[in-house]
Amino acid sequence: AGGEGEVGGAVPSKLVIKVLTFNRPKPLERLLNSLKSADYGGDTADLQVWIDGPRRGKSTTARDAVISMAKNVKWDHGKLDVTVRDKNVGLVGNWLGCWKDAPADGGGWSTAVVVLEDDMEVSSLYWRWLKKMWGNYAFRTDLAGISLQYQHTRGSDGANTFHVTNGDKPYLYKIPGSWGFSPHPIAWAKFFAWQKSKAESGYEPNDLQFKGKDVITTRWWKDMRGRGQDPRMWTQWYLRFMEDNKLFCLYPNLPMRHAFAASWNEQGEHDPGNMARKRSSPLQTEWTWYCDAAPKQPVRLDFDGSIMQTPPPPSAPSPPS
Repeated sequence: AGGEGEVGGAVPSKLVIKVLTFNRPKPLERLLNSLKSADYGGDTADLQVWIDGPRRGKSTTARDAVISMAKNVKWDHGKLDVTVRDKNVGLVGNWLGCWKDAPADGGGWSTAVVVLEDDMEVSSLYWRWLKKMWGNYAFRTDLAGISLQYQHTRGSDGANTFHVTNGDKPYLYKIPGSWGFSPHPIAWAKFFAWQKSKAESGYEPNDLQFKGKDVITTRWWKDMRGRGQDPRMWTQWYLRFMEDNKLFCLYPNLPMRHAFAASWNEQGEHDPGNMARKRSSPLQTEWTWYCDAAPKQPVRLDFDGSIMQTPPPPSAPSPPS
């Protein structure tokens, strides 16, 4: 690990990329092209493509095109594995089902996982940065995962003017960033068991508040329920889990709102496609000093973006070498 003070991390030497897709072949092609051209520094990067099952039992031309593209992609960085689901599980089911075997003990910290929905695009530098961040922060006991995106949403009220002024350094925030998310294996293993138990009990994560008011994702959940829709928000489940366990998501904070992964917000389960053909952030193309920034104690932000003054928990002990 390197950067401004080693804080406890293990540098992974392997990446497992989990692409979630269904019936959008052109966005998938864009994502795969960006993944293929990324710099893996000689590390192994296995590609897994998870294709959701057909709705109403019958596949479509678009979904068939996705299956063909995934099975025939030329992937030179590691193994290719394509999972074609028989039944439609939706976006939440695809997220929760793509890493059921997350190691509850960290798995020796040799492998990192990143999950990407098919309307994403990555910077060629994404793995270099993600590897560096795990090398610095893997042993933090308050870490839920690392996001590649630029975060623009203030969790308390949904304002899209959220910005962190901390010298362009990574920071910790109570909101999970789903646009290029690398879950912490220990947190994800615990979350997977917790979510299954809670869902089976009939619980819904519609009770998350900040200073007596619903956070924005709780309002979204309730609005969808009010319209008779299934909220289908894995992030709200993870938010509830993170809050209960005092966990945070680590984000890059690059100048000019640049990011290591961005979304094209194509039409799909969550998005009507109003932002289609407009990328959420510019992608970082050059490795500069702020890509190296790794403060020993990143600032920790509450739902409203305010800096939390409570001291962070101690890091977990390093695993035996």
